[in-house]
Amino acid sequence: MKTLVILVALSLFAGLGVAQSCVQTNDCHIVQRSNTQVFTENQAQDCFFDLLFIGGQTVPEHISVTCKVNRVTQMTVDYPFVIGQCQSGNFLGNNDVEWTFCRIADSVFSWSVTDDMSYTQSGIMF
Repeated sequence: MKTLVILVALSLFAGLGVAQSCVQTNDCHIVQRSNTQVFTENQAQDCFFDLLFIGGQTVPEHISVTCKVNRVTQMTVDYPFVIGQCQSGNFLGNNDVEWTFCRIADSVFSWSVTDDMSYTQSGIMF
C-alpha cells in the first residue's frame, strides 16, 4: 500500500511538470534586436516584427510580421498604420504568440508581445 501511495504521488508531480510555462522551462524569448525589430521564439515557433519603410518613405508606416514553424514561413502580413492606430494579432489563431502594435507618433511605435500566454514584453520601436 505504501508503494502505491508513493507511485501515485510521483505521477502527480510528473504531471505538474507538463503544465509548466515556457518561462519556467526557458523555451520562450522576446527580444528587441534593434530600434526596428522585435523577435520572439517559442520552441519551434519564431516571429519577426519589423518596421517597414515602403517606397521612398522617410517615416515607417507599416509593421511586417513573419512567423515560422521549424524555420518554414507559415504567415507573413504587413500592417499599415496611421498615427494613433493600434493593431493586434496572433499566430495561427491561437494564444501561443499574440501581439499589439500602436503608432503613437510620426515614427514611434509601441509594442507588446505575449508568448505562451504567460510571458509578456513591451517596448518602443522607432
